[in-house]
Amino acid sequence: MSSEKAKNVRAKGHLRTFLNKAMFNGGEVDYLTVKHNNLFHIFYCKDVINVFGDNLEICNSKARKGRTNETSEQKVLFKYNGKNLGELEIRNSNYNHFREVLFVMNKIKVLELLFEKIKIVENFNDKVLLYGASNKRFKK
Repeated sequence: MSSEKAKNVRAKGHLRTFLNKAMFNGGEVDYLTVKHNNLFHIFYCKDVINVFGDNLEICNSKARKGRTNETSEQKVLFKYNGKNLGELEIRNSNYNHFREVLFVMNKIKVLELLFEKIKIVENFNDKVLLYGASNKRFKK
């Protein structure tokens, strides 16, 4: 992915639009639910998009010195406090295969950011915790 594409994603509006489509199918999905330590943590989609949009730094990957099989700017990185939370990559496995978009995130690092920025508001039951605005909509 070129640095021009990463620059376009860096714009707050573009990043939020991308995250809304990539994670919540453009508003079709209302919640991000993550199972961690045998509990379900439920975040409202707009809270997640706002936290990521306000806090993620977007940059391109750099090839490591001495690695001939690596290419700079192959991935767009999503960073928080200098640590990679996720990456976006276009892949071509072989000439018979369609191009694929790989968008992956590190569950533990993402949860740390979400726990820091979105406060727990309710224990729905002994296995489900609601954060931010999720409690206003989840029970309906």
